[in-house]
Amino acid sequence: MMVLEVTIIEGNPALVLPTELADRLGLVEGSQVEIDDANFRPIAEHERQMQVARSIMREDSEALRDLAK
Repeated sequence: MMVLEVTIIEGNPALVLPTELADRLGLVEGSQVEIDDANFRPIAEHERQMQVARSIMREDSEALRDLAK
């Protein structure tokens, strides 16, 4: 876990990510991230996870229907 300090940039609260973290997440200027109450991650990662989930739902739709009964 990493703790970041909130700073003020042009009057707005901001988090400045260490270069190592930005590199590891593949973030560059203009990248977008998704934030909820507890987590944030690059949008691209969320989209990749959703693609995998949709693929599983397509390929295993019959088994998933059976499990839902």
